[in-house]
Amino acid sequence: MRIAKRRGVSEILAAIIMIALTLTAFALIGPALVSRTQLQATDVANQYQQGTLRLGELLSAVYHDGNATTLKVGLYNYGTQSVTPLYVFISTGSGQCEGACECSWSLLPSSALVPNTPAQLNIGPCSDSGGNPVTMGSITSYQLLLYSTDSLGYTFEL
Repeated sequence: MRIAKRRGVSEILAAIIMIALTLTAFALIGPALVSRTQLQATDVANQYQQGTLRLGELLSAVYHDGNATTLKVGLYNYGTQSVTPLYVFISTGSGQCEGACECSWSLLPSSALVPNTPAQLNIGPCSDSGGNPVTMGSITSYQLLLYSTDSLGYTFEL
């Protein structure tokens, strides 16, 4: 009886092909996984920064009073950081400002809500999405939407 010699070439060739396939798969999938992980880490960092800003910028509406064309809202920043408004919107849910009406505004005494200092936000005139003026005196309840330069939004039910 004769014993056949095993050369082992097919085993070595199979191992080389498997290693090549594995490295190719890692080369194709690896960069996508790394970029996805970096994107998630960036989102987490942005959320943390927004949360930190939100803790430092705490606003409260103290009073509101309006007439036919303007609305006065007393705001108090009881946080530790100043808030600088960028946009002011009014939303009523129905009627003239069913969506959101963009309003011109001014802030007294300065252009930012300084910590532990009351300020008056003078709103108006406002216009709807078609550019038509809104009569503020006819609005009985509304939401005040204030967006700051830090890309934070504040909503007040008045």
